[in-house]
Amino acid sequence: MNRPFLLVQLSDPHVGADWGDGDSVARLAAAVASVRALEPNPDAVLISGDLADHAADSEYEKVRELLAPLEAPLYVLPGNHDDRLALRRHFGVPGAEDQPVQYAADLGPLRLVVLDSKRAGEDRGELDADRLSWLEATLAAAPSIPTLLALHQPPLVIGIPAFDEIGLPVEDRRGLGKVVEAHPQVRRIVAGHAHLTMSAELGDGRSSQCRARTSRRSSTSARMKPSFPPSLGALPCTHCWMGRSFRTSNPCSSRVGNALSRRSAAPLRTPRC
Repeated sequence: MNRPFLLVQLSDPHVGADWGDGDSVARLAAAVASVRALEPNPDAVLISGDLADHAADSEYEKVRELLAPLEAPLYVLPGNHDDRLALRRHFGVPGAEDQPVQYAADLGPLRLVVLDSKRAGEDRGELDADRLSWLEATLAAAPSIPTLLALHQPPLVIGIPAFDEIGLPVEDRRGLGKVVEAHPQVRRIVAGHAHLTMSAELGDGRSSQCRARTSRRSSTSARMKPSFPPSLGALPCTHCWMGRSFRTSNPCSSRVGNALSRRSAAPLRTPRC
């Protein structure tokens, strides 16, 4: 591929939620419409968890219906609100029964590696020894292919106690950092969960971003003070692979707001992609 590769990330639509700022269905529909308006069109779409709020089959059916207009290949991973069995039923993700949803996908110029950070029955996440061993082996299998790593709970200290209490434990973040440091082909880490956009560095300087991004250095440096509980997610974020590096932006935010307030919006071009 001679042109840049565009991956769009959606996260935390929480379809079926009865909390937050507005209608989760309308919000995801507006997000999908904004993605369809992007120029160039996305090459792949990632949803980084919490697709449904109660993990009901009817909610996942609605998610599939809302995502149907997207023509790009779709990749999903579980959040703390999701059910792995339901994800497998409705999205055909690899694996069996309630085993972690973890896989690698060849996107052409990029490799997507999905890591399951769900802790059963809890909002906080975990990356146990088995999952980190799987990640180590999966990254070692393709050391020369630029890789984007995706999970739900961001490997960052956000600086908001309510968020950090339901994040990844410090030892799990450190374990992830050690694995990533040994594999320089991991060029970006993306996550969801926190319903806000932020970035920091994990380990040796690679970028880690949440709600539609995570770059690669420290798990301890980001500090933000939004309100809690958070607003509903689903605002798109674009990760444009330029051949040597990523450019990440949120070009759709105003368009989603316009759609929700029934205002018109001009066609969107992805910045520098």
